[in-house]
Order: sequence, then C-alpha cells, then structure tokens
Amino acid sequence: MNRKSILRITSLIIIVISTTILISCSLFTVSQSTSTQEDVEDALFTLVNEERLAAGLHMLIRDPVLDEHACQYAIGQLSQELREFIDLKYLLCNSWWEDYDNKQAKLSDVTAQKQIEYCLSEPELRLAIFRDDATYTGIGVATVGSKIYFVQVFDVLDAVDGDGDPVKLYDSINANDPTWTQLKAFLQGDDTDEHIYKAGLFVCVDYAVMLHNRAEAAGIRTAYVSIEFV
Repeated sequence: MNRKSILRITSLIIIVISTTILISCSLFTVSQSTSTQEDVEDALFTLVNEERLAAGLHMLIRDPVLDEHACQYAIGQLSQELREFIDLKYLLCNSWWEDYDNKQAKLSDVTAQKQIEYCLSEPELRLAIFRDDATYTGIGVATVGSKIYFVQVFDVLDAVDGDGDPVKLYDSINANDPTWTQLKAFLQGDDTDEHIYKAGLFVCVDYAVMLHNRAEAAGIRTAYVSIEFV
C-alpha cells in the first residue's frame, strides 16, 4: 500500500470519527435542551403531585404567595437571615442546591426529574413531600453562578411537639368564624387546659395544636399563633 492510499484511509477514518462525535453531541443537546426557570418549577410541581398520588395522598395546590416566598429564598441562596425576614422560618420548607463545579449552571428538561429523584433519596426531603396535612405549596428555582438553588414551601408549620414529632394542624372545610357566645361555649366544654404540662412529652405546642384541631373539628375557624420572647 503506497503512501497516498494510507493518507486517504487516515483522512477517511478522521472524517468518520469526527462525524460520529458531532452526531453524539447533537443527540446529547437534543436530549437535554435548555429549560426556563418557570418550566422547571412547573415540572417539579407536577412530579411532586404524581409521587403523592402514587402514595395515596391528595394533590397539592399551587399558591402564588408561597411561590413568591420560595423564589425569594432561592434567589437569596438559602440565606437564613432572608428566611427569617420573609417569615419562612415558621413554614416547612425543602431547600437544596446543585453545584456545577465552577461551570455555568444550566437548567434542562431533565433537571426536574433529577431533583425529584434526589429528594426521594433524602429522608427529610422525602418526609416533607409526603406530609398528609399539606394542602398548598410554592416552588422556586434560581441559577446563581455555578449553583442552582431549589426551594419548595409547604403550608404546614416547621415545628415539633413535646415528643419531637412534626406538628400537624388540621383545618375543616366546614369551619366558620364563631360568635362570641359560640366560642365561650366551646371553651367551657373543652378540657385541653386540664392536661398536665410535662417537659419532653406535653408542652405549650401540644396545648395549642390540641385546641386548634378540636376547635376546627367543632366548626370553629382557628389559627395557631407562635409568640417569641427575645
């Protein structure tokens, strides 16, 4: 085989390899097309509800106010000071980030699925997703440099009772604002105050939760209020 034939074969091999690489890159680009922040947020919301339905739970409702809180927290790179400023510290919140190792982070059509799989693999994040007392949720996603921040807020308290179990407040769709007479009658017949305070078992949080849930079950619209003494 002469030198010219070898050069032709070598050139042909290089062309074939280059074409294969280009096709592979094209397929990779197509399979992971760029997505917007809103696209990923919507996809996360849909995937969370699919997981809840599969677990026998009701679907969550998207809430614009919680969406705004989640977006602010994500844009603020999960700043604890910001979380307190926008009163997120009182609500259950899933928050995490993905680091692209000093490369520009980009959202794609597989981002949401990848993040849901991560949440389901993390015990605390998974528990929040499957809270049976959650009704509304908000989702925020923000790309900051080489990191993407993800936040999901739920309309449930981020608090624990005397036993260390998550606080669960149950609202009744039949509850209404009571008259003063109705409220007094309910409180006179309720024995929440007769329970004995026991550190580590039954504390102030338990009193508030018990009274709230009993009042709602009795048709009285009730709110849980947390007071901090500084």
